[in-house]
Amino acid sequence: MINTFEHLILESRKFFDQRHEQRQVEIIYKKYRHIKRGLNNNIEYSQLHIEYQNFVDLLKNHANNDLDGKYWPVTFQLAKRLHLRGHKILSRNLLLMALDYSSKKNWQETLFQYLWTYLKYGEYEQAIEQIEKFSLETNVHELDNNIQFWLAYSQQQIGNPEKAKEIYNNIISQNPLSFYSIVSSE
Repeated sequence: MINTFEHLILESRKFFDQRHEQRQVEIIYKKYRHIKRGLNNNIEYSQLHIEYQNFVDLLKNHANNDLDGKYWPVTFQLAKRLHLRGHKILSRNLLLMALDYSSKKNWQETLFQYLWTYLKYGEYEQAIEQIEKFSLETNVHELDNNIQFWLAYSQQQIGNPEKAKEIYNNIISQNPLSFYSIVSSE
């Protein structure tokens, strides 16, 4: 049986652990805001890369136990901002990390954003390679319609119209009134 003194020690340790964790989250969000401001002010690439690397190091050190997904939003949003500013490699690396931190609910959104860093630049073969890398080629029908559509479009662009048609038909049969079904039918 735990005596009162031991109980106080356990409770205080728990409090300090929680406070330490809160502080780490605050530091990561502060670093995110700092990079975001830098992107808005068009900082030099070398400085951006240093800030980015510091952010990634913080995530790697403190996000191992991120079971509730508190690091996913900041990782995902920073990756999107980097991509919008033309830093596709940095964005891709961060989105790969975000895939690790994303919940089941956010995983497909993160995957789509990751693939979009290839699709936006017409890198269709590389986008398909990424799908294959995640072993999703056999489970395409389980992916969201937007991912399926762009996968089909990529297949079409690299000269695989049969595969593209199969995926387009799958989108139409799954959700016939969705935007991607209507576009797929064309």
